[in-house]
Amino acid sequence: DEGYSKKAKVNISEKQKQIFGYQLFNSEKLSFEPPVNIPVPQNYILGIDDEVTISVWGNNQKTYQLKVQSNGAVNIPDVGPVYVSGMEYSKAKELIKKRLMSIYSNMAGSNPSTFADVAVSNARSIKVNVIGEAMIPGTYTLPSTASAFNALYLSGGPNENGSFRNIKVIRDNKTIGTIDVYDYIINANTASNIQLREQDIIYVPVYEKRVWASGEFKRKGLFELKENEKVADLLKYTGGLTEKAFKSQLSVTRFTE
Repeated sequence: DEGYSKKAKVNISEKQKQIFGYQLFNSEKLSFEPPVNIPVPQNYILGIDDEVTISVWGNNQKTYQLKVQSNGAVNIPDVGPVYVSGMEYSKAKELIKKRLMSIYSNMAGSNPSTFADVAVSNARSIKVNVIGEAMIPGTYTLPSTASAFNALYLSGGPNENGSFRNIKVIRDNKTIGTIDVYDYIINANTASNIQLREQDIIYVPVYEKRVWASGEFKRKGLFELKENEKVADLLKYTGGLTEKAFKSQLSVTRFTE
């Protein structure tokens, strides 16, 4: 869809290339391009401008292509408005089938001869704001099936000063989730990759603590640590020590005032 935002063009500084996590949103080999024309999940929340296809087959045959109107309803001929906006797709499907029984009586009972199915044939677009220490903060237009990682990808992810460990998803002035990119990279945990809604805000705060790891680590560079994390956590993020490492000594240099 031409109306969707494209990935922002970003200039990566040498320092940024050394920050662990930056490559997730800025790699040619990995793309979090928002999904277009994929089947919506059963827990997808229907909204205004979603397009719904209702297929009736068996003794009766009919196809309806309907849009969720500004009043939140799909208007089925001879049935009337069925209010589905804000409802989960699975529940809306059952409600529409129930309402269709008023005009297709042989859909009901234990031995029906007419059947119906409901599909979201064209998902609406949503606008999401990426603010704070993102590479390219701004308003992005995505399909309503998009997730937080899709929006971060379009914005280029956190910038030189941005946190990879404490990204907030804000909805209706409440933080509904916190994204820790390291948890995704190290543990493949997708739990924080929240499905977005219209006018969600993704806020990238400034990082709090970074540690430089050099020498015989499997991964070298700048690693962001949370307040309570220790050397053992850093070793996990670096992938551990190489076989050349002198394991009985690890030196820590701390810059103080």
